Amino acid sequence: MAAFSQPCMGHKARRSRKGFTLIELMIVVAIIGVLVGVLLAVLLGARSKAKVGEARNFLDTAMPTAITKWQEAVKGGRADIFPASGTSGDADLYEGNRLLFDELVTKPQKAGKEAYIAADSYTTRENKGKKEFVDPWENPYRYRNWAQAAKGAKGYKKYNEGTYDLVSAGPDGNFDTEDDVINGKK
Repeated sequence: MAAFSQPCMGHKARRSRKGFTLIELMIVVAIIGVLVGVLLAVLLGARSKAKVGEARNFLDTAMPTAITKWQEAVKGGRADIFPASGTSGDADLYEGNRLLFDELVTKPQKAGKEAYIAADSYTTRENKGKKEFVDPWENPYRYRNWAQAAKGAKGYKKYNEGTYDLVSAGPDGNFDTEDDVINGKK
């Protein structure tokens, strides 16, 4: 019996492969696409949580500190009086916000004093010729003083009876929905 050094007729010689097949490359690209999609979802979720945290810090730390300073300087330390918020109607949702900005920033600066709130703790925009505080989604906060509201005052949903509400409409930009960020509420 003779040993054959060449393949038999009808059998193709196997060649050594140098590279990847198209299917292997497509599988790798698909896996990378899935990983990128998961990574983007995680990053966007973290970014959204960071914005909620930024709004919560403004509502529960920066603003109460500023209002306390205002109460000490303007109202002799009376903790039961808060800056005015204007009328309670829906005609101008942000009137209270502009009045609050005036009390905490504009008036003290015009009097040659320091603002009651640190400039690096808020963002503003101009509306109706006056500045107002805006949330991380660039929407104005809604401020309402319930402590000095007229008896029977109507308007917005009350969250902090007897004090004040400062509300961010949250990521969806609509008030009175589940994603609202409200002072004093988790």
